Amino acid sequence: MSTSSVWEARALRARRAAVIGPYSPMFYDEPLHVVSGHDVWLTGSDGVEYLDAYNNVPHVGHCNPEVVRAISEQAAKLNVHTRYLHEPVVEYAEMLLATFAPYLDKVFLTNSGSEANELALRIARQHTGATGVLVTDFSYHGNTTALAELTTGLPVKEPLGQHVRALRIPDVVADSRPEHVVLAEALEAAAAAIASLRAAGHGVSALLFDPLFSTEGLLQPPAGYVEGLVALVHGAGGLVIADEVQSGLGRSGSHFWGHEVHGIRPDLVTMGKPLGNGHPLGGVVTTTALLEEFGSANLYFNTFAGNPVSAAAGMAVLRETASRELQSRAAELGRHAREVLDKLAAERPSVRAVRGSGLFFGLEFVDDDGGAGAARAKWVVEDMLRRGVLISKIGPRENVLKIRPPMVFEHEHLDLLVDRLTASLDELEQVEARGGLRSGSAAPDVAGASAGTPDIGVSTGLFIDGRWRSGSRTFDVLNPADGSLLTRVTAADESDVDDAVRSARRAFDGEWGQAAGTARAAVLHRIADLIERDADRLARLEALDIGKPVGQPAMLDVPNAAATFRHFAGWADKITGSAIPTDGYFGRPTHSYTVREPIGVVAAIIPWNTPLMIAAWKLAPALATGNTVVVKPAEDAPLSILALAELVQEAGVPAGVVNVIPGLGEEAGAALVRHPEVDKISFTGSPEVGRQIGRVAAESFKRVTLELGGKSPQIVLADADVEAAVQGIALGLFFNQGEVCAAGTRVLVHRSLYDQVVEALAGAANGQVVGDPFDPQTTMGALVSQEHLDRVLSYVDRAKDEGARLVAGGGRPRGEGYFIQPTVFADVARDATIAREEIFGPVGAVIPFDDVEEAIEIANETEYGLAATIWTRDVSLAHTLAHEVRAGAVWVNGWAAINPALPWGGVKTSGVGRELGWSGILANTEEKVVTIVL
Repeated sequence: MSTSSVWEARALRARRAAVIGPYSPMFYDEPLHVVSGHDVWLTGSDGVEYLDAYNNVPHVGHCNPEVVRAISEQAAKLNVHTRYLHEPVVEYAEMLLATFAPYLDKVFLTNSGSEANELALRIARQHTGATGVLVTDFSYHGNTTALAELTTGLPVKEPLGQHVRALRIPDVVADSRPEHVVLAEALEAAAAAIASLRAAGHGVSALLFDPLFSTEGLLQPPAGYVEGLVALVHGAGGLVIADEVQSGLGRSGSHFWGHEVHGIRPDLVTMGKPLGNGHPLGGVVTTTALLEEFGSANLYFNTFAGNPVSAAAGMAVLRETASRELQSRAAELGRHAREVLDKLAAERPSVRAVRGSGLFFGLEFVDDDGGAGAARAKWVVEDMLRRGVLISKIGPRENVLKIRPPMVFEHEHLDLLVDRLTASLDELEQVEARGGLRSGSAAPDVAGASAGTPDIGVSTGLFIDGRWRSGSRTFDVLNPADGSLLTRVTAADESDVDDAVRSARRAFDGEWGQAAGTARAAVLHRIADLIERDADRLARLEALDIGKPVGQPAMLDVPNAAATFRHFAGWADKITGSAIPTDGYFGRPTHSYTVREPIGVVAAIIPWNTPLMIAAWKLAPALATGNTVVVKPAEDAPLSILALAELVQEAGVPAGVVNVIPGLGEEAGAALVRHPEVDKISFTGSPEVGRQIGRVAAESFKRVTLELGGKSPQIVLADADVEAAVQGIALGLFFNQGEVCAAGTRVLVHRSLYDQVVEALAGAANGQVVGDPFDPQTTMGALVSQEHLDRVLSYVDRAKDEGARLVAGGGRPRGEGYFIQPTVFADVARDATIAREEIFGPVGAVIPFDDVEEAIEIANETEYGLAATIWTRDVSLAHTLAHEVRAGAVWVNGWAAINPALPWGGVKTSGVGRELGWSGILANTEEKVVTIVL
């Protein structure tokens, strides 16, 4: 089973730094760990396929079958040092030279393009007797020390050699002056550089330049510039070296080699990576005279340059290029790319120009003042990685996207590239509109928050396909204790939901769906470990987000979440079917058995009252059984779920297995429920929303588990321990501010104990300490929102209007925040509103009864049936009432005795289905029967 690319890449990067060193550059801020490739696709360690539109090494596709076959056959036959005579190198040299003009008739094979450049410069220095070198500004010359003095655009400590002069390539796209003026100025600068070399006693040995000016940013010089530059160098006695390390082999579309675009005759051509499709193969192509002059006086050492295996790879590349007509396809596809990108650029003020030709093109970014838009280019590169497309950035100001896909790119790949680039540019504009892009920022502002938003220490974007990303809109998350802004969280739209569900589907159809139970168990244990490690942080986030006293999630929610993951980790490799004997099939014996298989993609919609715990209830059994999950947190309290997503990422859960998409219920939630690729919906929330979900799910026969709240009775029988009962009842009323689906708000008391219980319960209410969730003395915090506070207060007013007797609370404490006093009403009529409707707040209704039969009758006269609590010393009576009361869970002498091993769910309006325990396994699997006729 593969692990998260982020998690595994970080571990691999640490190992790499330990044994290799940390100084070799990486393409992305968070390195992409690639494990395999095919054609134009690369597969990361997260199992995600990335469209390769950058192509730093392969030229005719990753693991091209013809190249692989040639390498395998040659490696199985012969692989020797180049000082032995063998056919492949000679054959390859003949094929390669056939692509050049006839005067370039000799090739010396090297290990790399860097080595080829060094050899070419040595040849030039020997031939001319001079040491001076002209280079085009920021030209790519490899990462070797000998060439560091030429790499003028890089921040290296090696000083620019005194024998080197760098030329700035003129660009008619960026220069508004007449083209002839630009040309004349550029050639004057080149002549001055030559004169400077001569005056310093260096002379001119060579001009080293990239004919497509790729690393300078795909610049467009004025017509005649390259020809004039070559004439100046030749006139000064120097040689011209065309650096084709990256740009050759037909990539420009119009010609096989880049220097042919300019119609010049270079003295030497240097080549690199594309020659062997990434294998150690480069070379210098030159004239017989130059190579023999150099060879007669020098011994050029190398190792395995041009060994039979690399030569076989090179021949396969040339055959593929010719037989599949890749050069003409590059021209045709390049024209199409230019058309669509020109149209795209015309609509974007941040894009100044489309550059390049053939399958070597890019977009130049500018900032609002017309300067180099390096921050924008960097943002798009990182965002495209998150969208599964690999590109890079180039140029001395790093403001040009470099798009250079494999030569086997097709129209469908280009369309995908353009679609995702368009989406990225859309998002860039939205992020900038929110003030979320800062100079040098590496990625989308995952918090999606504008300047000044408090940093609450958790990612606040969308977690999709193993990565964080922002979206076009946000919603505010407020602090219930004072009404202040905690942060802004990205709000998923329908396209984000679609991305998340499709990511989950890919993961389910991939390795996760086939993973062994032991592998799934290991992942769940890692998540539990991380929850326990971050228990304090998670508890504080819940207290901050919901308003509950921090001790409550620390005592219950967080430990229960960790225990839930551990419980289902234990089930993951123990999910079995059964063998079923039958009478056979038309007289033949049969072997029949059942298996339990995962359902597929599960949509988990989480409430705001205990989000972390309930998310664990939904995630753990779904993952243990091999499903993948899209989680939609409640907009009122998403922070602990976002923190859980960070832990999921850190635990190495493969990309797409868990996706977290905060958003508004009527948009993100509705889109998730409707999505055709969702196989099951697990929802905890109100009956009204549950009914809507049930209706939508029925249309496509989606499986559902619905936990829809309650109006749970607490029944105090005549023989109850009053002191213990009152403590338990108070817990059931005021824990989590009464914002609990199983809150025991209907307190049914035998008339013989009624006055005693009412008085004690009023005292318990008045004894609650309402206030700051982070004050250790606080026992009850704030309600989650102003809207919910208004709703709860309306029930208090309604109870007063209906004649209930207020014995405690009923108002608001002084100060800011969404606080309410713990409230108890006595003498509540059985048909009163507060006796029937779920208030979801700390409001208790005390109702007397005369006998057990009446208690059962009152307990059952509600549309809900989630839980019930019975307070009695009579074990026989406890069993009797437990049988008679219609509820999914009955607790005796204790409130909320929940455990991951125990099924959870209700009857009637309290919902459909069960979570936790073995029931949680059943709810997340389908039973399949297999019959074999023997």
